[in-house]
Amino acid sequence: FLAVAIFHAWVHFIGFYSYSTREQIYRAAFLRARNAFAAEERSIQENTRLMDLLQTAVPPHLVHTARQQFAKSPPTIYTEHYNQTSVVYCRLVGLEDILSCCSAQDSAQLLNEFNARIDQIIKKCGCIRLQSDGILVISGIPAARDDHLKNAIAFACDLQALIRSFCDATIVDLQLRCGIECGSVSCGIFGLTKWHYDAIGYPIEEAVNTERIAPESGIYVAEAAKRQAECNFRFEKCGQLWRIANDQHHYGNSSLPSSILFPNLKRFSLVTVPQAINRLLQTISSANDTLLKNNTTMGGRRKRFDL
Repeated sequence: FLAVAIFHAWVHFIGFYSYSTREQIYRAAFLRARNAFAAEERSIQENTRLMDLLQTAVPPHLVHTARQQFAKSPPTIYTEHYNQTSVVYCRLVGLEDILSCCSAQDSAQLLNEFNARIDQIIKKCGCIRLQSDGILVISGIPAARDDHLKNAIAFACDLQALIRSFCDATIVDLQLRCGIECGSVSCGIFGLTKWHYDAIGYPIEEAVNTERIAPESGIYVAEAAKRQAECNFRFEKCGQLWRIANDQHHYGNSSLPSSILFPNLKRFSLVTVPQAINRLLQTISSANDTLLKNNTTMGGRRKRFDL
């Protein structure tokens, strides 16, 4: 009898204890599950940030390879050789003088606007941009293509149209000087600790040299590029170099959408350079805010409609 009484008392005690602590157990399980989901979400966000950071240093087709380098000691050196490529090296003549007239905030915002639009043009033309003191773009990598030179010249023409839209929206004088050459290059991830993606080869040196010795603004091509493109483009002699003629249809009329070009503003004759730049940046910022607000409103309306 005593054993049965003790057993019943123990069972009732366990039952009362479980009932009294049930809410705490449920709460603890819920918190553990929520923390697990939050940790997974943070892991996904960090992974996305890492991917975005890697894409600023290496091309998209090498992001997976670059991530694998983190687990290797010492890391392997990744290189590839491309036989048919076109190299474009550009400089914005007069940009330093424009930035020196503007405030630090406007200068930084203007550079960001230029870089964002140039990246869109690069993506449109199927090219890859490399880190350089100027604008260094290669067409024909990672996938070989027969129209690499055409895409390189199209990038230069679109960039020229972007510069012209900027000049039309302001009162500044900004020019583009560009050199193009074709040939084979070697690309890869260089360095053991502070590695970066780079390319070496004669076309790069020739494109840089062509831009530097160019007597004035324009799109200049070296000899190898001229021989391949003279059936599709018309050239004119400018000093010792060949330049794409300014009056031909493809050069003068770019296919850039209006979203990439700078907005066309009414020009005022008495406006200074800093005022014109600030006015343009405010217009771009207002347009972006309006677009974001419209997208948010449309999303809210769609949600209420679904309900």
